[in-house]
Amino acid sequence: MSTDEILKKADAISLNAAALADNNTFCRMWPAAKQGLEMLEKVLKDPTLVLIIEAIVTTGDAVRSRVCK
Repeated sequence: MSTDEILKKADAISLNAAALADNNTFCRMWPAAKQGLEMLEKVLKDPTLVLIIEAIVTTGDAVRSRVCK
């Protein structure tokens, strides 16, 4: 699934109730986690791993847009 497809389906990403109830932890930690993933992406040579990291970052951003107000 491409990052564009993930973003188009952001509202359909299923989230567990606990994550929704404690979204402050995710919202507080996501920027640092995203930064770490982006740094990891820059040092990887394997294009498959780069795509996986991109998908994780895009998914995290989509979740952030839904739960962090």
